[in-house]
Amino acid sequence: MGAGWYSERMNNNYSDTKQLADALTTFATALTKILTQKLEVIGEGLERKVALKAADAMLTKDEIAKHFGITVRTVENWMTQGYVPYLRFGRAVRFSLADVPQLVPKYRRLFRLRV
Repeated sequence: MGAGWYSERMNNNYSDTKQLADALTTFATALTKILTQKLEVIGEGLERKVALKAADAMLTKDEIAKHFGITVRTVENWMTQGYVPYLRFGRAVRFSLADVPQLVPKYRRLFRLRV
């Protein structure tokens, strides 16, 4: 056992280290691909949720009044008369922004221009 044994052992360690480094690189690449795909799916889901939430925004009486340039009392009158659909959660009242603009042509005579 001379110097040959030591250099053979060092070459073997280098070979093991290289194999380990290659395996880790392959693992990291595969993991990156998997995580990227999962994040894309999650991102698409979040985009869908945000789009649905924006499309069907729920507004308060004050927000509806400001949106149409009318008083809150007029909104309450419309609710009583059944002109505008709304949801009641206890004391809270909410209006679907998707439903309300469809009512504008139907009840156009209710809108007065303020000059």
